Amino acid sequence: MTCGSLHQLGVVEKTALVIVCVFTLSSAFAPLIAPYDPYNLAAIDILDSLKPPAWMQGGDWRHVLGADDQGRDLLSLIIYGTRSSFLIGMISAMVAAAVGVVLGLTAAWLGGIADTIIMRIADVKMSFPAILIALLVEGISRVFVGPTHGTGVAVAILVLAISLSHWVQFARTVRASALVEIRREYVKAASILGLPAVTIVLRHILPNVTSPILVLGTLNLALAIVIEATLSFLGAGLPASQPSLGTLVRIGEGFLFSGEWWVALFPAVTLGVLIISINILGDGLREVRDPRSR
Repeated sequence: MTCGSLHQLGVVEKTALVIVCVFTLSSAFAPLIAPYDPYNLAAIDILDSLKPPAWMQGGDWRHVLGADDQGRDLLSLIIYGTRSSFLIGMISAMVAAAVGVVLGLTAAWLGGIADTIIMRIADVKMSFPAILIALLVEGISRVFVGPTHGTGVAVAILVLAISLSHWVQFARTVRASALVEIRREYVKAASILGLPAVTIVLRHILPNVTSPILVLGTLNLALAIVIEATLSFLGAGLPASQPSLGTLVRIGEGFLFSGEWWVALFPAVTLGVLIISINILGDGLREVRDPRSR
């Protein structure tokens, strides 16, 4: 993202960019920003269980947004949960982009049978909803690793499940852009000079197809966070001991009808603001990169 692209963004898109930057920084420096460490059992007081927000009767300014059923500070949980959701979404989007770019470039350069096989696999994948594929991959992975595993394994499973459900868009977009570049004179000249195919693809074609990859990466980041939140809400994501925003919403959902609405509301609002901001930013980048989409 260049300074010129930022200058062309509208007020709404710039506001969304600021919000995304705030979420990114808070995720990166969560241990420094969060009032408490929600994973430190010594700092948790069970007497603070389900304490309401500070401005409500019975609230305490030590817990501005209240506390969950275990007495953990909800603001700290949201900051750490955002960190988990953002990290998983970012890694998943990067893995999906890497897989899609490699397959898209391979299909465009080799053509023929290789192109047909890769694109037919992409077509089959497109016929299934992303969340269904993520649930399938997540379920199969847990069969092999067992029901009990560490947080690191859970994160790896989520990244695998989400990235395998999102690579197709990258592959199809990169393939279409690469086919245009392959017909250009500079690629033909490089081939005549005897440059290796890998050099031509990586040094000449790839840099000219990065613009749509950037836009797709931004939009797929939001989709990856949504799928992670959905899996966690369904109980197939991170454990409650290391929650993401989806896990916090699932935990809080059980207290909605008993009056402790804040346990679910604040994580849900945080998730919604994050997703909407990323989508607005992605749409803005798409309009800047491709004025015909306006």
